[in-house]
Amino acid sequence: MRIVKRGAIATGKLYRFACPYCKTDLEAEEAELTDTGWLHKSGQLKFACPVCKCNRYIDRTKLVQV
Repeated sequence: MRIVKRGAIATGKLYRFACPYCKTDLEAEEAELTDTGWLHKSGQLKFACPVCKCNRYIDRTKLVQV
C-alpha cells in the first residue's frame, strides 16, 4: 500500500482509490485488498490505511484499475 503522489504514473496491475476517512489517495495491488464476503455488504474490500493506521473498508466500485 502506497500513498499516491499527484501526477505519478503507476506501473503494474494496481488499483487507485481514496481512503474514505482521511481522503488520502492510495494505490494497492490486488493481493493487499481483502474481500470481506459475508462479513459485510457484498462488494466491500478491507485494506489497511497507512495514514489512519487502521483497517478500513471501501466499495469495490470506488476502485480504479491502472
